Amino acid sequence: LTNQCGMACSFCPSRPSKERIMGLIDFQNVLAQIVGKTKTIALHVWGDPLTLTNISEYLDIAKNLGFKVRLVTSGMPLSSQNPQLLKHPALLQCAISLNSVAQLSNSRQDAYFQTLWDWCEYHSQNKLTSFINLRLWKKPDESNGFVTKTLQRINNYFDIQIADDFGYDVSYQLAPRIRFVSSRYFEWPSQNAPIVAPSTCHGLRSQLGILSDLRVVPCCMDGD
Repeated sequence: LTNQCGMACSFCPSRPSKERIMGLIDFQNVLAQIVGKTKTIALHVWGDPLTLTNISEYLDIAKNLGFKVRLVTSGMPLSSQNPQLLKHPALLQCAISLNSVAQLSNSRQDAYFQTLWDWCEYHSQNKLTSFINLRLWKKPDESNGFVTKTLQRINNYFDIQIADDFGYDVSYQLAPRIRFVSSRYFEWPSQNAPIVAPSTCHGLRSQLGILSDLRVVPCCMDGD
């Protein structure tokens, strides 16, 4: 929906200076053309959809055309959104990339996680059917203070014990429909990077991306 996210994460390339937003009319036209091609869409590629103050209007359009929506966000815009968004009937999942705030000061991280816990509490109190996925990456065999501290925050809030040596590509149930999802640290794909075997690309086989300027690409790697 947008090519902007307001962050400068180490695992993403720098963003273009000119902001682009896919308008509501364009969004509706795009979805109308893919009715019957898929049941779910991911608002994800090349920007943070929650930076848009009218994100609920996009969800309304998705609902009216029969789509379920997976939102992917750094979590930083949560403080400017209403947690009632989690109630939207089109929302299937809200995935939050915790690594996005690794470079922030301790005080800003404290504020970030407090907002995140407020959203989780709202979700639990209302027994919502949407999912919240808290995503955390770490590099193999690397001591990472942010990962350790983040696990402490999660363990303390949810009264759970996830060890520092948690596995990759596994999930831990924190509360009903709230999960902690782990993975290896993401590195932005590049033609110049070494191929890690076995490797599989889902581009044009099980996914494609439609960017905010309406270009169609196989995946995020092809955003340029």
